[in-house]
Amino acid sequence: MTIDVLDISEEVEISAELIDEERTQIKERYNPIKRRDEDAPGPAFHEKSEKNSKENLGGSYKFKIAAKYKKPKTRGDKNYNKRNKKK
Repeated sequence: MTIDVLDISEEVEISAELIDEERTQIKERYNPIKRRDEDAPGPAFHEKSEKNSKENLGGSYKFKIAAKYKKPKTRGDKNYNKRNKKK
């Protein structure tokens, strides 16, 4: 069985620049930040199942009561309010 060899048309441009896969890879000798394959998380690390994943449905009762009865965030300018208070 023979394979026919076709000529490349003149419209196709041949580039001397290499693509990412063809370029030589730079090997770092010591990089403590980069993870090696042996340090990669294994099967013990997985997403939680749907029934065990919690959603934040609201705060505690204590925070709700505190928000209801706490001091107001601002009372305005005290002296201005005294001067303009209707008697």
